[in-house]
Amino acid sequence: MKSVRYEVLIPQLVQAAMDPAIHSVLIALHTIGGDVDAGLAIAETIATLGKPTASVILGSDNSIGLPVAVAADRTFITPTGSIAVHPVRGSLVVNTPESFQQIAAIQDRVIRFTVEHSRISEKRLKYLMSRRQLPGDVGTLLSGQDAVTEGIIDSLGGVADALGYLRRRNEGASA
Repeated sequence: MKSVRYEVLIPQLVQAAMDPAIHSVLIALHTIGGDVDAGLAIAETIATLGKPTASVILGSDNSIGLPVAVAADRTFITPTGSIAVHPVRGSLVVNTPESFQQIAAIQDRVIRFTVEHSRISEKRLKYLMSRRQLPGDVGTLLSGQDAVTEGIIDSLGGVADALGYLRRRNEGASA
């Protein structure tokens, strides 16, 4: 999320959707996370692209990178990859009921999107977000296999696996 700005990435994804020469899109992720609204906009763009998509987590996928990863039709994570699942954080100072409600509403959007685009239940995702596993913080760090076991990611695999999935989808579409 930090190396490619959403102002650049979203128009590129839309351009890929409009280009008849582009048959599918691979999303390769290694992110510390970033802006929640921007991440959800990217995730919604991927989810509604209208072409086959696959994501692969290489290294770490943290914070708002989770909805971006699960937005694809098929998700992969390398065995050494990881996902940090934690509640929404922000620069808002929670000193009024309204600011708390705003953070809760944003978190609900993230939870709803993730649950709708993966096989994890809302109850389980909320549990993983609230667990005290991260040093000095709340949340859970999932290994690649744990992310698959939890139903967040479809399968272990790397770039070749994701490309193979996209090739098969494209071959099936042209048959």
